Amino acid sequence: EKFQNVANISSLFNVTPEELLPKNNAISSSFQNLEPGMEVLVPIVCSCIEQFYEANVNYIFPGSMTLENVSCGVFEGLLKSITLIEANPSANTTLQVGSMLQIPLKCACPEKLSSNVGVRYLVTYPFIENDNPNKVSKKFSIPVGDLLEANHLDPLATVYPQTTILVPLKS
Repeated sequence: EKFQNVANISSLFNVTPEELLPKNNAISSSFQNLEPGMEVLVPIVCSCIEQFYEANVNYIFPGSMTLENVSCGVFEGLLKSITLIEANPSANTTLQVGSMLQIPLKCACPEKLSSNVGVRYLVTYPFIENDNPNKVSKKFSIPVGDLLEANHLDPLATVYPQTTILVPLKS
């Protein structure tokens, strides 16, 4: 409910609305209410050190919710609650209103994809109910093989809802 416009989403990910608006052509202003289910692209800088890739944002715990509500509700499946617990080991015992949570977001660096020449961006995308690799590749106008390769998936692999994948984009 709280994250229904660009201004609120940008504050959640610690970016400015001016960084979000050009990436989301269907949105005309920072305070325009978003349609339920509307996807919003958020630019996040991924730190890439050898084999480790990470992007962290901080989230101030508002209380009256669980860590699962934070991972699935606030961050809409961009991370699993177990990942949130692992990143915040004291959260199970000392989580209070105003506690700062580290939110580790899945990311990767395009230059680390050896066979996807020309890939400039990797979009972290949470699979939702009824998604499949063909549907996601059409949504982003990329070959399904590129999507499968970027995620080291077999063409017959099953991808379950609430699983994050990386979508390789050249522009």
